[in-house]
Amino acid sequence: MREITTTYIVEPSRGAVCEVLTPRTIVESSELYEIRSHDRTAAREEIVVEFDDTVLRFGFTKRKNGYEYELVGDSDLFEEYHTSVTVVEREETTITATCRYTLDSWLSFVLDRLAASTVETELETMLANIVEKVHQGESSEQ
Repeated sequence: MREITTTYIVEPSRGAVCEVLTPRTIVESSELYEIRSHDRTAAREEIVVEFDDTVLRFGFTKRKNGYEYELVGDSDLFEEYHTSVTVVEREETTITATCRYTLDSWLSFVLDRLAASTVETELETMLANIVEKVHQGESSEQ
């Protein structure tokens, strides 16, 4: 299983970041997926996305300090895929995105480097866009 982590230390407060942090914001902020559907249940939210002609279903669970989501059902790309987005405030606000995945291919040893680069870019783009969304919300309040 491969693990990729990206962390941003940001000026906005934990509360400001958590205010914009939703499953839909997480998916849209990655700029990688096209959302096909979004369903809510009492336990979690599920978002169905399309990526390079592949349909994926992510199940989101809210946690005290952010969200966790995982691939639900079968996928031609991944055997396993788990991501967490957490927001912690101590002296500074830290946003961390961690993705753990296993590719579902006999070529995974070749494809892993490409996948790692794609996942790393996805996490970096996601966090940068979430922070931008927080800044947009702060500037519209003024």
